[in-house]
This record gives sequence, structure tokens and C-alpha cells, in this order.
Amino acid sequence: MANRSIDVGLVIRAKDEATRSLDTIGGALENLLGKQNALGSSADSTGNRVADLVRTLATLDKAAGSIATSYGKADAAFARQNASVDANREKLATLQAQAEHAATGFDVLQRAIVDASLAGKDTGKLVSALATLRQEQARYQQQAERLTTTIEAQAAGIESSRSPLQQLGSTLLAVGDAQAKARAQIDDTTSAMERQQAQAARNAGVAPS
Repeated sequence: MANRSIDVGLVIRAKDEATRSLDTIGGALENLLGKQNALGSSADSTGNRVADLVRTLATLDKAAGSIATSYGKADAAFARQNASVDANREKLATLQAQAEHAATGFDVLQRAIVDASLAGKDTGKLVSALATLRQEQARYQQQAERLTTTIEAQAAGIESSRSPLQQLGSTLLAVGDAQAKARAQIDDTTSAMERQQAQAARNAGVAPS
């Protein structure tokens, strides 16, 4: 139960860490969207915009690295939760099979005791074996009930973790998209700056270098 709580907490903390990282790039995203398709009137002003975009991309790259780390932690914790509940379901199936086997043996011993009693034979050993089997059957049932409760709690924990993990994945994709847009804008703006420089050189009668 403690490990389940730890892993659920890890997923939620990882999502919160990613949210804080996303908050730090709010200005960078506004800058990226606000300056989209806005070229300067000269090579100098366009160059300033390239530098601005490079700084924006650096901010996005840093945030993306932090969010990716958070996602990795959350994904590992979620995988552990699923692996644990799968292992417990296997244990439960084994316990249930043992309980059924004990129940079958219990019925066989009861019939044997009746037959031995009717035949006037000693039933002491059979009665002792029946008592032992009854204890085993009760133990299997108790263990199965406790494990069923654990599995139900684990399943609830997995559902609690699913939404934060999905949010983390969506955040990571959104930042990746912003990174791609920033790189594309840097390329476009750099090309525009080179064209402006070439045009300026032609206007001045100087061959561009």
C-alpha cells in the first residue's frame, strides 16, 4: 500500500513539476506567437528578431528537458503500478486455485469420515486432517480477501495516475510543437535577413559577401 501511494504521489508531483516548467515559458510562447510572420524592416531589426527567437528557443529547450524528465519519472511510476497490480492478480489466481483445491479435499475428507464412521472404523486421523485442511482453506480465503482489497486500491491508484500522466504527455507534445515552430521561424527569419542584406548591398552598389 505504501509503494502504491508513493508511485501515485510521484505521478502527481511530476505533473506539478511539468506545470511549473510550463508556467516559466508562458512569456516565451507569447513572444513566439506574437512575432510570428512579423519581419523587421531592415537586416538589423530582423537580426534582432532572430536573436530574440534564439533566446525563446533556448527557454523552450530548457523547459522541454525538464518536462521530459518529469514525464519519464511519471511513466516509470505508472509502469510500476501496473506491474504490481498484474503480479498481485497472478497471486490472487493462485490463492483462489489453492482455496478451491482445499475445498475439494474438504469434501472428500468429510465423505471419508462418514464412510469410516458407518463402517465402525477409527476416524481420528481423518478428523485431524479435516481440521488442518479447514484451517488452510480459511487462511487461503483470508489471504485472497486481503489481496483483493489491495488490488482494488491499486486499480484506483492507477486511475488516479492516468489523467496526470496523459496531461504530462500532452504538455510535452505542445512544447515540442512550439520548439519546432521556433526553429522554423528562426530559419525563415534568417533567410529573410540574408535577403535584406543582399538587397541592401545591391542598393549600395556593393556585391554581397
